[in-house]
Parts: sequence; C-alpha cells; structure tokens
Amino acid sequence: MSLTASLADQAEAHELQNQPELPPPSLEQLLTSGATISHCIHLCPLHVWMAQGSYRCKTQGVQASFWVYAEYRDRRGASRYASFRFASAQQALDFVRFRLTAMALPAISSEQSHRRPLG
Repeated sequence: MSLTASLADQAEAHELQNQPELPPPSLEQLLTSGATISHCIHLCPLHVWMAQGSYRCKTQGVQASFWVYAEYRDRRGASRYASFRFASAQQALDFVRFRLTAMALPAISSEQSHRRPLG
C-alpha cells in the first residue's frame, strides 16, 4: 500500500468517525417505515426494519415472532440483507439498539454504504 493510499484511508476513517450518531429508532418507526442507524464497527449507515409474523416449530407449534432486517451495501454496491428472529418486540428492539450496531455483517462495505445510502 502506498503512503498516499494510506493517508487517504486515514482521512476517510477520520471523516466517518466525526459524523453525528443517529438517534435510536422507536418500535413504531421500525414496524412502519424502518430507520437508518449507525454501525459502530464499520462506521456506516444501515437501513433496518421489523416485521411481525408467525413461525412454525415442529416441537412447539406456531409461535408469534418478530423479524429484524438490516440492509447495507457490499463492495460492488449491491444490496445485502441480514435477518434475525425474536420472540418479542422488545427483544427485537433491544437487539437493534444495543447489539446490531456492533455485529460483523457479511461482505459489508462502509464506502459503498455511504456512497449509496438505503432507506
């Protein structure tokens, strides 16, 4: 890696770190329109939303569930998705507020997520 590329990478990282943190989304916001949150490891925006539904389990039958979906960009600029299932809306909301922003997400590109925001 050249010195010029290294300095450019450092400048971009500094710029991303100085962006304002987005407020945590509400349950209503996640269930209706979704929200944009800041990923604290990759320093980029994620578009998240929640859906309510049922999940059929062989041992326990049909159970009410809440799914959290996160959308972001990969290095080619294509949309990528991650989904997570929870037993209650509060568990899903807590996950979005406290855990999702610190998880490693497969093939995420901070640069493309900033360049082509979702939501």
